[in-house]
Amino acid sequence: MKISLAALEVMMYIMTWDIRAQPRDVQLQIMKRSADMYIASLITLHKISLLMCRAASYKPNASNETPFLPLAQKPMREPLKKPSNMPSEHDVTPAELHSFAQDPFQLLGRQFILHSHGDSTGLFYEVVGLRVSKERTRWYEMQFEGDVECIEVDSGELTRMIEDSVLLEA
Repeated sequence: MKISLAALEVMMYIMTWDIRAQPRDVQLQIMKRSADMYIASLITLHKISLLMCRAASYKPNASNETPFLPLAQKPMREPLKKPSNMPSEHDVTPAELHSFAQDPFQLLGRQFILHSHGDSTGLFYEVVGLRVSKERTRWYEMQFEGDVECIEVDSGELTRMIEDSVLLEA
């Protein structure tokens, strides 16, 4: 992430140097647009680092508070909790992965446990939302155990998570 931020800073510096010959109003328009793009890239980096931080530092009995601020004000949800009587679980089969890719709405409300390699405990999460763009790009809202906020991941990231997870039967 530090490398990404440094690259963005260098690009901002180069862009500022290149526009110095432009009229003042054009400079301001370019700076405003580049600042908007800069903020959008930081939000994306934030989401990725949030997911990695939560997955890497999860402790079942510890407080799962994150040092990050919420990305946007969304309706408050209840913190996600594991069911008191755990349903049966199984590894996600290739057929299920294919089925989820064909009909992403099947994932809504599904609960999984993401297993760390070499760790018997895992990170409990649920797919709580789906957004599809005009280009058919899919973004999923994920809620993790103990959290009220959700993070958004793309379909590739969700597929990788599901491959390393077990599915809880409804």
